[in-house]
Amino acid sequence: MEILTLGEKIRRKRKSLRLTLKDVAGDNVTPAQLSYVESDKCKPSKSLLRYICEKIELDIEYALESESDQARKYCDYFMREYEFYIRRGETEEARAKLEEVEKLSKEYGLDRHMGIVCYKKGKDSLDLNELSTAEYYTYTAMQLFMKLNETNYIAKCYHNLGIIASNRSYYDDAIILFNNALDITQSAHDKDTLFVCDILFNKARVYYYQKNSSACNKTIGYIIDEMMSLEQNKRNAHMICEAALMVSNMEQAEKYIEEAENIYQISGQKEKIEYLNSVRLLLYAKSKRFNDLNQCISKIHIEFINENNIKMAINILEAAKELIESGDYHYANTILNLMEKVEVKQLQGLYKYLKSKLLCTNDKESSINYFISSLEQLDNRDNRNICIEIADYLGSIYKEKKSYSEALHYFKMCAKLYNKDNGLISNIS
Repeated sequence: MEILTLGEKIRRKRKSLRLTLKDVAGDNVTPAQLSYVESDKCKPSKSLLRYICEKIELDIEYALESESDQARKYCDYFMREYEFYIRRGETEEARAKLEEVEKLSKEYGLDRHMGIVCYKKGKDSLDLNELSTAEYYTYTAMQLFMKLNETNYIAKCYHNLGIIASNRSYYDDAIILFNNALDITQSAHDKDTLFVCDILFNKARVYYYQKNSSACNKTIGYIIDEMMSLEQNKRNAHMICEAALMVSNMEQAEKYIEEAENIYQISGQKEKIEYLNSVRLLLYAKSKRFNDLNQCISKIHIEFINENNIKMAINILEAAKELIESGDYHYANTILNLMEKVEVKQLQGLYKYLKSKLLCTNDKESSINYFISSLEQLDNRDNRNICIEIADYLGSIYKEKKSYSEALHYFKMCAKLYNKDNGLISNIS
């Protein structure tokens, strides 16, 4: 695909007809003048352009299409291809198309398309739990969309920044950002019910983390009511699964999982059943239903963990974390063995952190190397509390061993993480 100037379009069409400059020239234009037009050294008048287009049978609307308009068309085409590859799970091909859009957007000053590129990159990074990268791209996208007054995308950016804040345990910031997204979305002429449910769902997640079960259950009840008002093929099964993990009533949670399974079966997404099993695994780990837990473990078969099944991997790690914290180390170790082939860098750090927690219960010495390795692989901004815990633990261990320089190194790291201000609201405002 090429983007052509007016002169290039005229020259190519003339040459395809095997006409010379003299053949096209006439009373209205000399060969020399036509050569200047073709080399873009002068712009023809409307009457002259009409004459040239008639002479070489060139569509005048195509001739007048600017380079930036051509770039927009190509960007729209590449974005359709990007969405196609995303649906097929072909992430490398999708990224290549996004790079094409980014290149054209930069070259021709297409702010809206650049905003979409940044938003997509931010969303992809968020899906991979790469929160610092996600924040950078989402914040950049928001600046561009605010300049263009693209309220739909502004709401989406607020929503994603809210998720980032929530994942970093900045719950007050997250609520503010989610409310901003809700205000914009609910005031829109054609309200997107699914997006409203998505925002409210993430708000419910914050209430869950804050242990505000009343607000959490109330919000989830509202979301499910809204979801059930939609046709079944439009319901978000993933959201219903996640809601099952937050409600305090186990019977209600199992009903939600059954509803999600029905949606996956009807929509032909049988590959999602594996993800559903990871939701059940986490649910049984939280409720200490060990017989059900064993059966669920036997149903999960993962050849490798990568960015395509990262949500399932996160559920498995969360289940192991729940069991470690309750002292059920045997089950935690069995679950972590499902995660031996971790490929995503951020999850490698979390996996090694949990392995370290298991090791330090009976073998402190062996756990040290695991803790150090996990600390190197974890982003200390995205996993600040975990990194503080590891640094403090390592400092204490080296202090016991009288390795004071190493102890001081980790205690200083711990203090630095405590004092680091990582809020989002100040950046946005």
